[in-house]
Amino acid sequence: MMPLLRNLDKQIVELAPSLPSVVNPIQGIAHYPTYSRDPVLPLKDLAIPLISELLAGLHHAATALASTASRSAQLESDLAAATSRITTIAADLAGCQSALHVAEHDLDAARDQLASAIDAVRQAESRTRDLESRVAAERKARHAQAHAAKVRLAAVVAKSRAAEIGRLCGVAETIEGLDGGATCHADDTIPERNDNARSTIISLRDAETRVQIALARLAAQLRDERHAREVELTTLRQRVAELERDLHEAVEKERKTRSALREQAKEFHEHQVEREAQVGVLVAESSANIETLTSVAKELDAKLARASKEQALLRAQFLKAREELRAAQGSLANAQDEAAQLRFVAALNVLAPTHAH
Repeated sequence: MMPLLRNLDKQIVELAPSLPSVVNPIQGIAHYPTYSRDPVLPLKDLAIPLISELLAGLHHAATALASTASRSAQLESDLAAATSRITTIAADLAGCQSALHVAEHDLDAARDQLASAIDAVRQAESRTRDLESRVAAERKARHAQAHAAKVRLAAVVAKSRAAEIGRLCGVAETIEGLDGGATCHADDTIPERNDNARSTIISLRDAETRVQIALARLAAQLRDERHAREVELTTLRQRVAELERDLHEAVEKERKTRSALREQAKEFHEHQVEREAQVGVLVAESSANIETLTSVAKELDAKLARASKEQALLRAQFLKAREELRAAQGSLANAQDEAAQLRFVAALNVLAPTHAH
């Protein structure tokens, strides 16, 4: 469009200086007083303003076309800026969506970690309960074994005492028997009875010694077993204390882990809510911007359509003015021919009286 306007301006500039040369021959007729009222003069007076008006119209049309072209270029630049803005908003929206997907992935990972931690705590609690039940069972078994050992010891002592009592009763009966028979057999059986009593007392003492040794051994064995049981019980108590301490540490660590995960989940939820709010605001802004840009694009399309119509109308007016200018130039040429003919006739009229004389 701009080259066409420049060509039109160039044609107008080239055409404007030629107008006075066309009018000058007509202006020369005014030097003849006899033909000062010649019919050609109104044609000249009409042609010059008409040509001036046509030139002004052409210049106005060229200016309007230039203004229309400038407005079209401005509208195109506005449309390009709006398109760039839409592209930027779309890129920002895509970035927000990708960030939202990343946040959802992080939330899923945090949930998986929390579920794994909860499972680990449950397994630790189950192992602790199993260990406590086993320790309780072992304690019951130890108590039962200790009670059984005490019962066995009491039974052995009772048996030994019963045996000793039986022996003593036998010895007493023997002694009573010996005393009862002393009146009848005093002279013959006293040495024999003394020997028997002595041997019986010695055997009783030996038996008592053996019983005491056995009791001492049994007591030492029971003391050793009791000491071993006490050592084992102390070891079990230490192990239970260590397990309780480990369980307490595990529970405390799990409590801290749950608290930290709860805080992280809360912060992440707040951050996610904030991001969702930001995304909602961006989506609303994008929708509003898209609607605004759509309306602006429609207005630009309407303006471009109107500008195209105005350009077509101005071009038609310009073509019509050019045709009128060409017609005016033809009229001027015809007027120049008629003026030449009139000059020739006037010259003949001037020369005719001279030939007549």
